[in-house]
Parts: sequence; C-alpha cells; structure tokens
Amino acid sequence: MTKEKKTEKKTKLANFEYEIDQLLKNCEAITGYKREVGEGAIHGLDVEKMTKTEFQNKVKEFLKRRVK
Repeated sequence: MTKEKKTEKKTKLANFEYEIDQLLKNCEAITGYKREVGEGAIHGLDVEKMTKTEFQNKVKEFLKRRVK
C-alpha cells in the first residue's frame, strides 16, 4: 500500500462520526476516563454523532473546567 493510500484511509477514519452511545460505551478505551466523565463532557450538547477526536477534545475541556 502506498503512503498516499495509508494517509487517505487514516483521514477517512479520523473523520468518521460515531453515535454518542458508542463513544460512551468505549469512553475508557478512547479517553482513558470512565463513562461518567464522558457523560459529563457532553451533557447539554444537542448532537447525535461525533468523531473520536471531537469526543476526546470535549472530555479534555470538561476536565479543565473549574468547579464553582
């Protein structure tokens, strides 16, 4: 497989959107944090699908929030 095909395949997988339920079920494998953290990170969002990268970023942002 050429370098271009490998890059193209990775790009397609990186842009693939997963159902929120799938991301939450696999939260620990994706982010290293339990499902509860993933649920907190997406609480209040009105989305049905999201990429793994977007999900990881939401979890990171959630963990950086200050407690009031």
